[in-house]
Amino acid sequence: MRSPFAFFRRHQKVLLAGLGVMAMFGFVILPVFVEALQVTRARNIVVATCRYGTIRESTLAELMRQRGVTLRFLNLVGEMLAQAGERPMELEQLLVQIGPATEDSVVNRWLLARFGQELGLSVDPKMVNEFIADVTRGKIPGSALEEMLDRQGISVSYLFQVLAEELLALRVRDLMFTSFGGFTPAQHWDYFQRLNRRAQVETVALPVERFVDQVTVEPSEAELRQFFEQHRYQVADPDLPTPGFLEPKRITLEYLKAPFDQFVEKSRQQVTDKDIEEYYEKNKDRLYRREPLPGTPPAEQGKKPDSQAPTEGQQPPQPPGSSPQSAAPAPSSSAQPTQAEPQPQASESPSDAGMTSPPAEATPGISPAPTEVSPPGRIPSPPGGTDAEVKGQAPAEGKAGPSPGEDKAPGQNDGPSPSGSGQTPGGSESAIQEPGDGDGGEQQPAQPASAEGPKEPTAQSQPPAESQSAAAGGTSQPEYIPLEKVREEIRTTLARQKARQEMEQLLNKFQAQLSRYREEKILYELEVKQRGGSRRPEPAPPNLEAIARDNGLEYKRYGPITNFEFAQLEIAQATTALGGSVLEMLFERLPLHRPAIATDFQGNQYLVWKIEQTESRIPSLDDPGMREKVLRTWKFIQARQLARAEAEKLAAEARQAKKPLAEVFASRQDIKVEQSEPFTWLTSTLPLVFWMQDRPRISQVKGVDRPGEEFMRTVFRMRPGDVGTAMNHPQTVAYVIRVVEIQPPEDILWQQFTTEPGRLYLMAAQDDIVQGYGRLVAHVREKSNFRWSPEWQRRRAERPLEYE
Repeated sequence: MRSPFAFFRRHQKVLLAGLGVMAMFGFVILPVFVEALQVTRARNIVVATCRYGTIRESTLAELMRQRGVTLRFLNLVGEMLAQAGERPMELEQLLVQIGPATEDSVVNRWLLARFGQELGLSVDPKMVNEFIADVTRGKIPGSALEEMLDRQGISVSYLFQVLAEELLALRVRDLMFTSFGGFTPAQHWDYFQRLNRRAQVETVALPVERFVDQVTVEPSEAELRQFFEQHRYQVADPDLPTPGFLEPKRITLEYLKAPFDQFVEKSRQQVTDKDIEEYYEKNKDRLYRREPLPGTPPAEQGKKPDSQAPTEGQQPPQPPGSSPQSAAPAPSSSAQPTQAEPQPQASESPSDAGMTSPPAEATPGISPAPTEVSPPGRIPSPPGGTDAEVKGQAPAEGKAGPSPGEDKAPGQNDGPSPSGSGQTPGGSESAIQEPGDGDGGEQQPAQPASAEGPKEPTAQSQPPAESQSAAAGGTSQPEYIPLEKVREEIRTTLARQKARQEMEQLLNKFQAQLSRYREEKILYELEVKQRGGSRRPEPAPPNLEAIARDNGLEYKRYGPITNFEFAQLEIAQATTALGGSVLEMLFERLPLHRPAIATDFQGNQYLVWKIEQTESRIPSLDDPGMREKVLRTWKFIQARQLARAEAEKLAAEARQAKKPLAEVFASRQDIKVEQSEPFTWLTSTLPLVFWMQDRPRISQVKGVDRPGEEFMRTVFRMRPGDVGTAMNHPQTVAYVIRVVEIQPPEDILWQQFTTEPGRLYLMAAQDDIVQGYGRLVAHVREKSNFRWSPEWQRRRAERPLEYE
């Protein structure tokens, strides 16, 4: 009988090898794989629940990825538009409306999109295509967008899917509250007054803290625990009325400040007369050339015109739309048709020459042809024609249409002009030219080639600057502002340039020094962790205080502080090179001991780093002192009603006396009356033409701690002599308010309103829009029974920030 092991002995090498592989898989690879599946399942916890479905951690990660794709796409479009010479203001506003890539923001977008579907709203690929055509302004061809998406690793179908979700949420937002284009006349008047109407008031402050001990009601244990759990995962923001018990993150930071004004003053002494003269000669054609005032005729046009009527084909040199000079006889009626008759090769009228097609018509960009809908996954290129033709742009220099002196038979045509290309019937490549290049925007149409030109130079036959100067004064030299009149201006300009360079070089030098220290510290700690010790000594941090003292810089150290306390520092107003917030950088992204440079609006530069930090912590009601803190906070909220009641009592006394508050309460030692300076409801630290950089905010009022919407609405609804009450924004103080004066008078304010462009005051609506959006989200959350899971709230509060 054949042994059952014969086959094994014959193939033992192959079978043993296979058995070894199976053993390795079973004992090494398979357990790791199973553990990974278990970890993945454990990590994919429930984030939130609502009647639209359950949001898990994987769902939230996908929502974050979608928001990142949206922001990346729009930012890249903005960069491409900037390279094309466009300033995408609407794109910046759209980025603000969409919001940042935060967990709360993307969850709100998901909820609004589901709510929109419930209302019957939808977004199809054609609408996405039209949206992309709008944001690109027809300036970016479809091929360029496809290439950009390929470089970013984004498929067109995925982009369409992501944008459809964002647009659906934005449609819900636009339906629920007013957009910029839909304000009523009464709202226009209201927002104008918020920025231009000034009030002066008397106030009496009643801090809520004064009434806490008067609260006699005690909460039950269940009420106290419920109150604690309700605010356990919230940080107590001193600018908000809602309480919070979460221990916030705190950091300790150091920074060096390079004061711009001091460096400019030092650099002024280094600017020599030779530097000023060289700068003047290099830039005088661009900066210091005296241009004639608009509409000023050349010297030749100031002469009395010849009384003889112009011959056929000639035209007297006069500005368009102007009547002949009083000393000249009126031209005969028979000559009028000759002058007014347009020539085929002439450029269009001034109004037509300066008019372009709407962006969507200038070039479809990403939009499909009128009879087709572009499906997701295809971004069609513009229809036939060159980019310049499609975009309606003027041709490059040297390719303009025929000059007035060239021979071209009337009616001659080089071929059909494509729609929207900007070509004239005569065949020139573009009739939209820059003033001064023969565009006819300020001059008469060109003369036909067969007509005899005028005896003397006219505005149509000579360049606007040098040639006119030559005809008037017999010289081709342009006129410049004398050097002596701009010497100090140039000195300041050069000093500011030198100051910026010196500040950058200085801070870059010390930034490199701090970076070297961080690298050495990381290597030292890694060696200690791996070996239990290190041969090298622990590196000593650079002494920033000594560096500041030796190099004319300022040194500051703060901490440990919260983000609310940091917001009060001067450095909080600075931004990074990419325009990001220093506060967000330090508290969210910047690792320990990594230096960063920032600049504020005044030109001051900062070198900052974070040297210590403590993460946020979720407290327990049983922590030492926590129960007392929660009870005190509960009573503080109850004491707000007592403070309001006392304010109303004092206000009634002042109304009955019909006197200023200072006289009514002159005998009360416990009452202090403050009188404010004139203030407006909203104010802006920058001119309102720069509203994108600094939107209007609630004004600060002397004697009032953090006034808010309630305080301002109360003040500006009253007349001089009226008395009212209101609380500040965080509801920590109740105020008795008496209006002393309101300026200017309403009739004068109305006259200003009727002449003021809406764009200069409608940004006052931003706060109302933000509040309206918050109420919309709260409504959708309530209707959908949205709830964050307690486990997710705990994990998010305790989650350490990952810097690397």
